[in-house]
This record gives sequence, C-alpha cells and structure tokens, in this order.
Amino acid sequence: MEKEARSRLADELIAEAAAKWEDTPTSFKIIEDGTIYFTFVLTDESGSSTMRYNPKDAVERIIEDVERQIHPSVTITRDSSLHSNAYSRLLTLLGIAENFFTDCLSFLPRLTATVHSAHTYHVFGDEQKKQEVIAHTAEEIKSTIEQRLGGRKRGLGKQPKTGKVPTETSILMAADLAEDAGSVPAKEAATARQLAHWLGGVSQSAARAALRTWWKNQGYENWENALADLKQKRLER
Repeated sequence: MEKEARSRLADELIAEAAAKWEDTPTSFKIIEDGTIYFTFVLTDESGSSTMRYNPKDAVERIIEDVERQIHPSVTITRDSSLHSNAYSRLLTLLGIAENFFTDCLSFLPRLTATVHSAHTYHVFGDEQKKQEVIAHTAEEIKSTIEQRLGGRKRGLGKQPKTGKVPTETSILMAADLAEDAGSVPAKEAATARQLAHWLGGVSQSAARAALRTWWKNQGYENWENALADLKQKRLER
C-alpha cells in the first residue's frame, strides 16, 4: 500500500474509533483543524496532568505491520482483513493508552533520580555502582510493563491497584473486539478478558466480576441488555 493510501486508511480508522468513543471526565476526544486528539487526564502520586494524543503515526505503523502479516494468497478479502485487523489493534491501542501514559508519568521522578545518580557515580569513577543503579531502575520499569501486558508479577515495580472499575468507553471497545466470540456468555467472557489486559495487574475473573458489578449497578438485568443499551446510546450521540 502506498504511503498516501495508508494515511487515508489511518484517518478512516481513527474517525471510526472516535465515533464510538464515549467521553468521560478523564478521557475524551478533541477535534482541532480536522485532527482528532484523544485526551487523557493522568493522575499519579504527584497530581494530575493532561495528555493529548494523536495516534495517526502509530496507526500507520499498525497498518504496515498488518499488511506484512496478511498472507499473499489472500486477495479477495485482503482489504477487509486489513481494515478489520488494523481497527482491532487501534481499539487495543486506545484501550491501554491511559494506563501506559500514567505509567510513563510515574516513571519520570524515578528516571530523573537514576540519571542524576548515574552521572554522580560516573564522575567519581564508580562504574559498577552506576550500572547497578541503571539496572535496578530498568528492572522496575520492565516489571511494571510486564504486569500491564498480563505477565507474572516479579516482586518489583508498581503494585496493581485494587477496586479498578472499567469505563463505558473501555467496555464498549472491548465488547467490539469480542463481537465474534459467539454466544452472549462467550462475548461477556471475551470482553472481560480484554478488559483485564487493559486494566493491568487484574485477572480475567476479577475483570469479569468488575464488569458484572458495573452492569448490575447500572440497573441492567444481564450483560446482553447492558450491551444493547450502550450501543444504542452510542448511535444516539
């Protein structure tokens, strides 16, 4: 695919995701001069910061990657496969963005201290101590990222928070990815599985419990009714 066509497809996918995006106080979209920005209010121990994110470059790289993975024998359905797979990855990107941006914010003080310490040890000629400080910080960051990706906790890094509640935006995006899972219970399980990845440090069973708590607190009788109402609200916006 030529660069111009890739750019057009990226714009199309971002617009499609934005049309389904449910604004919340901590995550909302802004359109300026025809460009769509996804805005996140990030909160850590030091306070709150606002991140405006334009995913255009990332989506173009996603499209390139998906193109390489589609088998050459796929011709008739190539365009639809490219669109659906790239769109699915975009939803995942947006689903994990807030947590990862928050992690990056929390890394800054630690990285600052590490750079300062490493420089001090270097000046005084203690290269071993310098490398130990760098390795320890790198291990903490690696551990946090592994937890976000659903890996095993290694005893270092930020511990997962308890009581995490999925937002309507993340629920809808996860449900979109679970659309082809089959029966309603299977779709609910697939939605919970996706939410577990996005929330970070949360098991699938905990994510499913959080999902059920959410729709019950909203007054729905079951997941099917909750999902139907959410999709109707999205259409009405």
